[in-house]
Amino acid sequence: MIEVPHPLTTTLIYLTMGSPARVIEKVSVAGLVISTIETYDIGWETAIAVEGSDDWYPVERYPDQETAEAGHARWVELAPGLTEVTDLGLPGYVEPRLVSLIRWMRSSAINAGRSLSL
Repeated sequence: MIEVPHPLTTTLIYLTMGSPARVIEKVSVAGLVISTIETYDIGWETAIAVEGSDDWYPVERYPDQETAEAGHARWVELAPGLTEVTDLGLPGYVEPRLVSLIRWMRSSAINAGRSLSL
């Protein structure tokens, strides 16, 4: 029997290791990393991770790059007050769920707005 990776696993590997076609920005704010890219399977989306974690939570999807840029800016602005988000999952495979964002280290004063290399 051949095991086929779950589509969400493929998406997460792509988010963390692949080279997306287009990246708006990946930035660290208030102990969270906000990344907005064009994924190969879903299109434009913003995902959030707690700094130091490999767990990404897609929080918003967009029809085009202009909308994605505005959405990214909004999530960066919201980041300092976020304690939970709705992980959108993967349509047809993984249902959306509420996720708590537990920051292991509060480094917002040091890292606020610092862009990360991709």
